[in-house]
Amino acid sequence: MATVLDEIIRLTAARPAAMALGRLDADGLPGATLSRGELLECARGGATQLFVLIRPGDRVVLAYAPGIDFVVAVLAVWMAGGVVVTASPPTTDRTREWLLGIVRESEAALMLTNASLVPSLTPFGQLVGVPVASLAPSSAAEEAGLRRGPSDLALLQFTSGSTSAPRGVRITHENLLANLGQMMAASRFNAEDVCVTWLPHYHNMGLMGVILLPLWAGFPTHLMSPMEFLERPGRWLRAISEVRATFSGGPNFAFDLAAIRTSGAEAEGLDLSCWQAAFCGSEPVRPATLARFSKRFTPFGFDVGAFYPSYGMAEATLLVTGGAKHGGAKSFFLDAEALADGRALEVPADSPRARALVGLGRCWGDLELAIIDPDQGLRQPEGVVGEVWLRGPSVSDGYWRPVDSNPFGHALSAETGWLRTGDLGLLLHGELILTGRMKELIIVNGRNLYPSDLEQALEGLRPRVQAAVAFAVEAQRGERLVVIAEVDAALEMEAQNHLQEEIRLALRQEDVTPHAVVLVPPGGIVRTATGKMARFATRDAYVAGALPSLIAAASV
Repeated sequence: MATVLDEIIRLTAARPAAMALGRLDADGLPGATLSRGELLECARGGATQLFVLIRPGDRVVLAYAPGIDFVVAVLAVWMAGGVVVTASPPTTDRTREWLLGIVRESEAALMLTNASLVPSLTPFGQLVGVPVASLAPSSAAEEAGLRRGPSDLALLQFTSGSTSAPRGVRITHENLLANLGQMMAASRFNAEDVCVTWLPHYHNMGLMGVILLPLWAGFPTHLMSPMEFLERPGRWLRAISEVRATFSGGPNFAFDLAAIRTSGAEAEGLDLSCWQAAFCGSEPVRPATLARFSKRFTPFGFDVGAFYPSYGMAEATLLVTGGAKHGGAKSFFLDAEALADGRALEVPADSPRARALVGLGRCWGDLELAIIDPDQGLRQPEGVVGEVWLRGPSVSDGYWRPVDSNPFGHALSAETGWLRTGDLGLLLHGELILTGRMKELIIVNGRNLYPSDLEQALEGLRPRVQAAVAFAVEAQRGERLVVIAEVDAALEMEAQNHLQEEIRLALRQEDVTPHAVVLVPPGGIVRTATGKMARFATRDAYVAGALPSLIAAASV
């Protein structure tokens, strides 16, 4: 059985002049490019250097800025028989601690980075006793034979830390191949496809989904940095329009930002009719966000059938479920009270108790999914909420340093090998619908409340409420609901007080009264190193009194 690297080399031999990677400029316009043959030649030169620095099986941390150099380093490490550990250069105290933890946890033998970053990262490497180097441009000797087999470790994919401390997930070459095959089966890519991405390259969606998948499937990727996207989300859409991208996407918040912050001048002249697969995952997919994006950009050629809601996780390499290409997003309207009781009851969209949830498709390839009662370990019938369990060739065999002796080995009746995801969901009409996470479930006065539902209830207050998280805190009489909302720091006090009351009113429409509503400036909600909102860390900061609140929390 071949590895991903073997497949990339085989395809490159047939089409060496085909474009592999491109770098978009600050305006989202095409810049420098690299052919498949040039990419492999650079990687072989890097591997030649690595042969004297690492041994087969050594972990190599890649702390690169976004760009082509990172992709070269991934392939070079594999050619030299090493294990890729994805990371990014530290820019804040939080990301510095994240990188520090990754280097120590992975027991890395080497840290690679851009040549320009070596001086600043060398003291960091000395702190943890790991040498820091860059891969200089060089010619390669004949291709060496230290590449590893399908069952060998390909990379340690560190989880984002949205619900716990980051942990290194063991991903083998076989896991990678299986997941790439699942993505291909779902989306049927070909050499005529074109990808645009701004996603963090060290995250599983950014690495497997929009770098390795196109390389393996034979179509080019145009790279943009996450910061360039965040500064001006319209650059992302301009890039799609300019290079005629068929494949691009990101988390839910990306579509929100693009819809809200793309000015009329930036949108002028856009042609998004080329966009065939607009994947949306990594965080809850909200119907209101998809509707907002569609309304804003269908006049510019965007086809709502291109929406591709999906569900994935690092422990399953990347993709778990997704729809068929061109299938669009399917919204299900479920009775809120029945859902709180753990069952799906479909109601009309205009029902006052309707809760809109997006279907996330089905599994592809050999991956199996089951909805399980977490207390009794029994399969749940369609329409009943339970924990999502997974089994298949793309599922990792565990963490680098497991918290117990066999973290992924859970039994289901006489069957074994299942991964308990910790996510709650149900199956309806063949689609997976997620309702929340077991650890994040809020129980107030005997009612099961899902944070994502409460956060969705504040959609009508956008863009004044830029982001929000809901969580529970312990009190003498049980759990109490707290909501943290990011708002414009320039709002006057009267407007802040009024918005705080509007948040309370929106939640009362859900028959719940928050214990506290805290307004914080943009960036006040704690986020993971990959940009996802971290509810547990935000809750801890709230309990410790460490959130930068604009006004005192209004509580009852």
